[in-house]
Amino acid sequence: MARPSADASAFSAIAHPTRRAVLDHLLAGERSATELRLALAPRIAGASQPAFSEHLSVLARAGLVDARPQGRERIYSLNARPLAEAFDWLKPYEAFWDERLAKLGDYLDRKARPQ
Repeated sequence: MARPSADASAFSAIAHPTRRAVLDHLLAGERSATELRLALAPRIAGASQPAFSEHLSVLARAGLVDARPQGRERIYSLNARPLAEAFDWLKPYEAFWDERLAKLGDYLDRKARPQ
């Protein structure tokens, strides 16, 4: 049975925790596929090399990583530009949560006051 092709959007790419972890590691600089897989091994126990390669492919199709060959390895680097769409979409929710957390803080302050 053929697998459906993955959506090439940043939203789909960041939906999986392994792919978010790859992006987190690439914040510090470029890494080989092997370095990434070894660094993430404790978090992705049981994931095969082909499965990890597919995660890298999804990130590449979404434009979130750039890959260049170096010998027998591929070196990956972060390209955060496609995350701008997700950031723009999430921005209104920041105000939503700021307001609710401020109300919670006010409530807790009132409860903490001696009666």
